[in-house]
Amino acid sequence: TSGEILFYEDHFTRLQNAMKTLAIESNENFSSNNIRFHIHALIQANRISGSARIRIEVFRNGIGTYAPEKNDSSFLIQAEALPEKNYSFSKDGLRIDIFQDVKKQVNIFSPYKTASSLLFVMAGLFQKRNNLDDCIILNEFGNICEANGSNIFIVKDNIFITPPLSAGCIDGVMRKNLLRILAAENISFREATLTVNDLIAADEIFLTNVSKGIRWVGAVKQKRYYHKISQSLSTLLVVLCEIKKV
Repeated sequence: TSGEILFYEDHFTRLQNAMKTLAIESNENFSSNNIRFHIHALIQANRISGSARIRIEVFRNGIGTYAPEKNDSSFLIQAEALPEKNYSFSKDGLRIDIFQDVKKQVNIFSPYKTASSLLFVMAGLFQKRNNLDDCIILNEFGNICEANGSNIFIVKDNIFITPPLSAGCIDGVMRKNLLRILAAENISFREATLTVNDLIAADEIFLTNVSKGIRWVGAVKQKRYYHKISQSLSTLLVVLCEIKKV
C-alpha cells in the first residue's frame, strides 16, 4: 500500500478538539507528526501490508476520581488489519431499525467518541437481539441522530440530507469529507433535522464511516429503498481516495 493515512489531519483535529472540550492536556509527545510516526511504526511492527483500522485512545493521567488533580494525558494506539484494501459497495443492503429505548443527549460532548459508550452498547445489543445489520439512534428530541457507529444520510428527490452536528451526531470524518465532495461536485445537499417520517419517506438511505465507507440501507421495518445514487457516490469516493494515495 502507499502508507497513506486517510483523512489524517481531520482525525487529528477532531481528537484535539475533543481533548480541549474534555479539558485533557497534551504534551510534547502529542503532535501530529509524532502520532503519525507511531502509527507507521505500529503498522510495521504488526506486519500489516494492506488496509488497517487505527484506534487512538487518549486518557487523563491524574488521580482524584471526579476531581482530577492533573489533566495531563497519555495515549494508546491500536492497529487492526482490514479484510479489503479499498471501499467496496455491497450488493446487499443493510436491514436496520430504530433503537427507541435510550435517546442520545445533545451537548458539547455529542460530536466526540468518548469512553462513555453505554448507549452504543445497548443499541448494539438491540441490533443483535433483532438480527439487524445496524440501528438508528434518536436524540433526546426524538429526531434522527446517527446510526450505531456511523453517520446517516438520506436521499430525497436527488438531494442529500444529513442531520447537523446540532442534532447531537458524531462529527464523523467521512461525513465531513462527503460533504466536501458533494460541494466540490455541485451536488445538492443540506444539513437538516430529520424525523422518523423523513426516514420512511426517503428514496435512499446510507451510512458512512471511514472504516467501511458508504453502506446502503435496503430496508427499515417494511420499507424498501433504492441504492443507485448512493452507489454512484461510493464509486466517486473510491476514485478520489485512490487519487489521494498517489
